Amino acid sequence: MPTPLHIPGVAIDETPTGLRPVAAQPTAVTVFAGRAWRGPVGQPRPLRSLGDFLREFGPAPAGDPLAAAVADFFANGGSQALLLRVYRPPEPESATVPAPAGPMPLPDGCARLALGDLLLRAADPGRWGDGLQVQLGPHAQDTQRFDLWVQDPGNGQAEQFSGLSLQPGHPMEAGPVLQAQSRLLRLQAPVPDAPPPAGTARLLRPGSDGGPLTPADLLGDEAAGSGLQALAAGPAFQLLCLPPPDAHTDWPPALWSAVARLARQQRAVLLIDPPSTWRTVDDALAGASALCEGQPDAALWFPRLAGPDGLRAPCGAVAGVIARTDAQRGVWKAPAGLDARLVGVAGLALTLTDLQLGRLNPRAINGLRTVPGGRPAVWGARTRDGADERASEFKYLPVRRLALHIEDSLLRGLTWAVFEPDAEPLWAQLRLHAGSFMYKLFRQGAFQGSRPADAYFVHCDAATTHAEDQRRGVVRLHVGFAPLRPSEFVVLRLALQATPTVEG
Repeated sequence: MPTPLHIPGVAIDETPTGLRPVAAQPTAVTVFAGRAWRGPVGQPRPLRSLGDFLREFGPAPAGDPLAAAVADFFANGGSQALLLRVYRPPEPESATVPAPAGPMPLPDGCARLALGDLLLRAADPGRWGDGLQVQLGPHAQDTQRFDLWVQDPGNGQAEQFSGLSLQPGHPMEAGPVLQAQSRLLRLQAPVPDAPPPAGTARLLRPGSDGGPLTPADLLGDEAAGSGLQALAAGPAFQLLCLPPPDAHTDWPPALWSAVARLARQQRAVLLIDPPSTWRTVDDALAGASALCEGQPDAALWFPRLAGPDGLRAPCGAVAGVIARTDAQRGVWKAPAGLDARLVGVAGLALTLTDLQLGRLNPRAINGLRTVPGGRPAVWGARTRDGADERASEFKYLPVRRLALHIEDSLLRGLTWAVFEPDAEPLWAQLRLHAGSFMYKLFRQGAFQGSRPADAYFVHCDAATTHAEDQRRGVVRLHVGFAPLRPSEFVVLRLALQATPTVEG
């Protein structure tokens, strides 16, 4: 707003620039999806540490693949993850099968408790709810209200709610309060008119950990938003890990292919674990063609990791290395080499020789190898479209991930342009904002070329957006860049000079 000019002197006007800078999006938020033993179902939950996982989804049985992958991720430098719990309810009891003695689990798998006529249930499915300790007491100021205490001895969580009411519409109505504030307990219909006498809840029916997941459970239903389809409405992510169901069971190739297509829709990369049946390099070479061959939004590593609980999938550790490399060097740096050592990994299921790595690499199978010092490390950075014979522009993982990062950042940072007049003023702003974002990447060393003109281009004008496009309300922004490709092969040409002869 202009400053009124009444007194001679210097006046200051603050003028908005109208600039809308494009913010760089995260590059290594990693989704872990699978069977967990507690926690919300079908809701991607953010994790910042292994402690977050243990509080909300643990503890897990020894050797649990999902828990091991999450632990490996944070141990190797990961900092942002999402955990998607997929749950397969237990089968309803058949009327033709005699019911065994004792309480039966309900089909939804949540433990049921009772306090007089007040019915409660655990917040989430699983046998963890069987151990909930719930106690009700009178509220000091109102006999129609009550206080509630709930404790979970399994992980030490405890909650207290004071002045709850069973009256509909009350500010402290128990059902909505527990729904919004409790991680442990929910109110179950029907709701009595008045609170029961003070006492301790008893277990009516135990919960169920559910059945082993099937590929259909994991992939889910798009209409219902179940399984991995729940990711479409969740936070953005860039890496996707699907730890195996157990140490001896693998996801089928058809599932990997379907999930790779889902990852592409989210501008993410799927990290594929080698099947447990791959014990040799020949096994890997024979079976690799069935695992998303030709898909640039997926990558595969071999072999599995060795640990105290047997062999485990490498996806979590590799995702952590990718996140660590992004933070230290940038998304355009290949997450491989001596700096890509695996932390917390005792060894590998197979020690690969140089000759064996030379057979795997041209087939776009990224090797894990032991480097000097005895530490395992990531020794490959190709996508599943990176086989030598394919000659793909997205042969290398850092090139593909940088392209996805640019796409994601520009799409999210330029949404303001929707419904703006499709003409040169808008095109100029798009060139300015997209160009500024690309220049920042250039300054950080993301592209080849010593000058911006050699490293990238941003076009948005009458040559990209034709008259027919304008009639349809379409603006076309063309962005290109010269990527940095990993130096997989360093050739040394040595010339040895003999000691000169001293002539007398």
